[in-house]
Amino acid sequence: EQFGRSQEATQSEATPFAPVSPYGCAKVLAHQSAQMYRRSYHLHISCGIAFNHESPRRGEEFVTRKITLWLARLKSDPQDTLYLGNLEAERDWMHAKDTVVGMWRILQQEFPEDFVLASGTSHAVSYFLRLACLEAGVATDRVKTNPDLYRPVDIPRLGGNPLKAWQRLGWKQTISLEEMVKEMVEADAAALHRDSYKITR
Repeated sequence: EQFGRSQEATQSEATPFAPVSPYGCAKVLAHQSAQMYRRSYHLHISCGIAFNHESPRRGEEFVTRKITLWLARLKSDPQDTLYLGNLEAERDWMHAKDTVVGMWRILQQEFPEDFVLASGTSHAVSYFLRLACLEAGVATDRVKTNPDLYRPVDIPRLGGNPLKAWQRLGWKQTISLEEMVKEMVEADAAALHRDSYKITR
């Protein structure tokens, strides 16, 4: 979100910020404030620019959880249809566990710096959807797009360049996108089953 409509194919620590949303602007302000305190007051402050990090704890308003929650609900409501916005938007997804390990390693450095934490690979929302549906054994044609769900200013592609983190922190993504999707689909299905069991009891 800080990079917004970047002119670079992948975004690194040196990529200029170009936010297109209030959320992105707020992130840039926080980032630059941290840098100001580091430079002016010599505080040990580092910034981790974390690309999309997901897990079963992801908020239900995010597209990844919308997909996995819908798949879980299909068992009790087979006729339910999922409506999504732009399926062609590309994001760099990785597991939140890997992101947190990267954050911890950043904080172990003797001197504070900024690091991009990303997988280095971007995929369209449609690809995430396809993986999740495949895991659940559901056809993707059950999903419909709704133009009303498109963002006012959409970012077509975000992809991180984590080379600095790879080289300086010895950090890399360890959980694949496929493994992460499987975990999220299974977690929502199990949670819904537990809730249904409590109700019937």
